[in-house]
Amino acid sequence: MRYAIISDIHGNLPAFQAVLRDAKKQEIDRYVFLGDYYADMPFPNETADLIKSIKNAYVVKGNKENYLKDLMGQNQSKWTHDMLAPLYWGFQAYRPDNLHYMIDLPEQIETIEEDGTLITMFHAPAALFPHKGMRELSSSNFAQKMRSQPFSHEEYLKYADMQLRSDNEFMAKLKSMPKGIYLFGHTHIQWYLEIADRLLINPGSCGFPLDFSNTAAYTVLETGMCRKVEERRVTYDINDAVHKLRNSGLYKRAKPWGDIMIEHMTKAEDRINDFFRLLRRHAKERNDNESPYTNETWRSATAQWYDQAKLISFD
Repeated sequence: MRYAIISDIHGNLPAFQAVLRDAKKQEIDRYVFLGDYYADMPFPNETADLIKSIKNAYVVKGNKENYLKDLMGQNQSKWTHDMLAPLYWGFQAYRPDNLHYMIDLPEQIETIEEDGTLITMFHAPAALFPHKGMRELSSSNFAQKMRSQPFSHEEYLKYADMQLRSDNEFMAKLKSMPKGIYLFGHTHIQWYLEIADRLLINPGSCGFPLDFSNTAAYTVLETGMCRKVEERRVTYDINDAVHKLRNSGLYKRAKPWGDIMIEHMTKAEDRINDFFRLLRRHAKERNDNESPYTNETWRSATAQWYDQAKLISFD
């Protein structure tokens, strides 16, 4: 069985379409989608429709889809926080059928191969592995390490292996779990390791990879007697994707967030954690102690962010 494992599309339809075109050439038997399908690009329905059109697929929800459930039933006249504008826009843009499809997705799926191999699929690694070793493999830590001393993907795999194997609590938890294959995303960093007869695969992000390569990421897994993992990267027209974002209702509603996403899309470097540190500092200065923060705090932080970074002017 050959699986195409795809995660963290975040509504980036051009990247998703490019990945699917590539996957069709790989003799794929089944697709696995690991969550976070909307919010950061203006194609929520198109992305949902495309996922739904693939019948031979396993689909789990991510943290973004849980936000939809949280928003359901709220009084939309009170949706005034600029900080949450991308989520508001995505919720309102969804057709009812797609909105309910996303909300009703399972958190986790398990399947058993013909040879008895268990495959477990979920979104965030912390759901099963809330350990320090796994937290070290975040996109923010990746960016800090890469800025300090650039490294290759092979070097990163060795680093990840060392981080996980040296975490005694992680190793104890892993060995207590059934042998098999564990598929997850969320971090936007592509990697895979086999530890203690458990194969761990993170396919990275299709829509917004954050490993300093702006090509769309996904992973092909071949199971059976000759198990094989192939990490694939696919080019797509990023300039066209940026143009479509800038000319969208999402960008009009949430320009500061859209500009940060453009930076992520083009540079493939995690800056969002840097931005949220700045945002929390502005909130503290204003005694704004509860998220979502006030619009005054949000606008002050985004203005300073672009002034310092000299990236895209904020207006």
